[in-house]
Amino acid sequence: MRKTKKIPFERIDGVKFEVPVTSLNIGGQEVFRTVPYKIDDTLSSPTDKYNHTYFWLKGDICYKVTFKEVEEEAQQQMVAALVKEKAIDLKK
Repeated sequence: MRKTKKIPFERIDGVKFEVPVTSLNIGGQEVFRTVPYKIDDTLSSPTDKYNHTYFWLKGDICYKVTFKEVEEEAQQQMVAALVKEKAIDLKK
C-alpha cells in the first residue's frame, strides 16, 4: 500500500479491483485509509452505502476496520482508540 497507494479488493463475482489509499498518522501510528468505495465496485447498486476502510500494521499483524457512512472525524476517533489497544492473546 505504501508503494502503490492502492489496496486490492474482490467483488462478489471474483473480479479484482483496486481502491486508492492515503497515508495518515493516527495516534502515532501510520494508517492507510481508502477513498470512499462500494463493496462490489461497479456491481453495487446506486443505493448501496459507501465504505471507508483503514489498515495499519502492528508487529506482524495487519489490522483492518471498515465503516459505512460514518463521519470522518468519528471514524478517526475510533481508529485512534483501536490503534492503542493491545492484541488479544488467544493462547491464554
